[in-house]
Amino acid sequence: MPEQTRIRVPANEGRSFRVRAGEILTIVDIEGRQIGDLVFFSAADPHERLSTSCTRARCGRLQVREGDPLFSTRGRPMATIVEDRVGAHDIVSHPCDKGRYELDFHVIGHPSCTENLVGALREIGLEDWWLPDPFNVFMNTVFLEDGRYFTEAAISRAGDRIVMRAEMDLIGALSACPQDLYPANGYRITDLEVIVGDTNEHMGQR
Repeated sequence: MPEQTRIRVPANEGRSFRVRAGEILTIVDIEGRQIGDLVFFSAADPHERLSTSCTRARCGRLQVREGDPLFSTRGRPMATIVEDRVGAHDIVSHPCDKGRYELDFHVIGHPSCTENLVGALREIGLEDWWLPDPFNVFMNTVFLEDGRYFTEAAISRAGDRIVMRAEMDLIGALSACPQDLYPANGYRITDLEVIVGDTNEHMGQR
C-alpha cells in the first residue's frame, strides 16, 4: 500500500499541504458539486507561484484538460493533470472575497476563499500578499460567444476527483468554497479531501 497523506478540508474552510516533486496529488469531491480553490507555491522559493494567466497562454485555452500542466509565474510547470473525472474546472476567476459578498450580495461576515487560503497559508509562514489567483477545481464556468462567461452549478458527483503529478516541490492550499448565494456549489457547502501520494487509481481506472 503506497504511503499517503490525507487531509480533510471542511466546508467553508481551507487547509495547506506539501507535495514533493513526482508525487501524486488528488483532490476528491466527497459529496459532489463542491468547488475547491487551489493554489501552489514553489517550496524552494515561494515568490514563484501558480499563474493561471501563464497557464492559459501556454495551454492556449480558457479551460485545462487532462495532460495539461499548470504553470508558475516563471513559466515553469508546477503540476500536470494526469487524470480528470469531471472535465469542468476554472482558470479565469479570482477567489471569492469579503468585498464580493459585501458589494454584490450585501452580506457582512460571510466566509470566503480568500480568507480561507490566507489563513491556511499564514499557518505555514506565507503572507497574504503572495496569494495568486487559484485553479478552481470542479468549478463549472460557461463561456458565451460574445465573450461573457458565468458560473453554473458544479457537475462533479460524489467521489469524483482530479489527479495531478507535482513537477517541483510544492506548497499548496485548498479552500472548500463557501459560495452559497448562487448555484456554483448547488447551494450546499460540503467537505473536500486532499490526498498526497499515489492512490493506485490515477492510471485510467474507473
